[in-house]
Amino acid sequence: MLFEMYSVYTMVMNVEAIAPMGVVRARKDLGRLVRNAAVLHRPSLIANGEAVGLLLGADDVEDLAAGLSFNPEVYQDGEGVSVWLPELEVYGHGEDVDAALADLAEEVREYIDEYLAEIGRYRHAPNRAGHFPYVVKALALDAGGHLEQALLGSEVARS
Repeated sequence: MLFEMYSVYTMVMNVEAIAPMGVVRARKDLGRLVRNAAVLHRPSLIANGEAVGLLLGADDVEDLAAGLSFNPEVYQDGEGVSVWLPELEVYGHGEDVDAALADLAEEVREYIDEYLAEIGRYRHAPNRAGHFPYVVKALALDAGGHLEQALLGSEVARS
């Protein structure tokens, strides 16, 4: 009898992990769900009618996007240094490489905000649709405090 109860409990817990949770219940359990996703690396499916979202921790998103890399290109001219980030089509500028990379990180943050504010259009625009995975990666990196490191630690092409 005890084994049967344990088996039923285990089945219910496993179903909870893969079955979408309603948005009302998710709202009540949001703290636990965020902790599960961010600390325990246990994602949650959350449904609102037919729409289903996936709650992941930022570290897990970084891991999933590990195959995507940023490849900044450095250009020097008489007015300082510019760093072009082709994956998001943004650039930073500064007096030296460090200042230009710091400016680039700020430009990436601004672009993330812009992209997410216009996501309905940008996800389908031919010149911006390919940016989405890099926007998500940059967002997760920034949430984890790793954006600058990812940009600075990249193999920087210099011209």
